[in-house]
Amino acid sequence: PTTVLCSGCGQAARVPFDPDPSRPVYCASCFAERRSSRRPRQEREVTAVR
Repeated sequence: PTTVLCSGCGQAARVPFDPDPSRPVYCASCFAERRSSRRPRQEREVTAVR
């Protein structure tokens, strides 16, 4: 596990992966909160990439 600072609340958190420095990393609480506030997949716009 790697210790990181949560991008949501700033608290230290342990994650089971090496985070990509260009992407946000969240603690379990912030991750769950963000996950529950997302729109379901079928409601999001999807754009095909070629």
